[in-house]
Amino acid sequence: MPRPLPLSWRAKFFDIDEASRHTFDELLERYMEYCYIHKSKGTCKNIPAYRRRLLKAFGGKLLSQITPELIAAYRDRRLKEGAAPQTVKHELNFLSHAFKIAENEWDWMRHNPCSKVKNLK
Repeated sequence: MPRPLPLSWRAKFFDIDEASRHTFDELLERYMEYCYIHKSKGTCKNIPAYRRRLLKAFGGKLLSQITPELIAAYRDRRLKEGAAPQTVKHELNFLSHAFKIAENEWDWMRHNPCSKVKNLK
């Protein structure tokens, strides 16, 4: 009996959108594991705070439901709440890198929705 094709191959050849199969919660869980392996301890110390804030905003959504508009609204809301621009920038960089890894290494996405959102200076 032949083995089934890996999900990433099926997505490429049969147009199955992996972003409709994975939730934002799954993305953050897997990305946190990635960070603890590939990033320094100093970088990892802020991850739980980023995770908490981002899950509040995007938790429960499929990756395909997260759009540049939602991310821009999150950025603007955080700034209105009084978060420092540098803090919001770090949160958006964390989010963008998670999407980048999901796109390039895990084949969960076809594009990074953060790439269309203007980052803070």
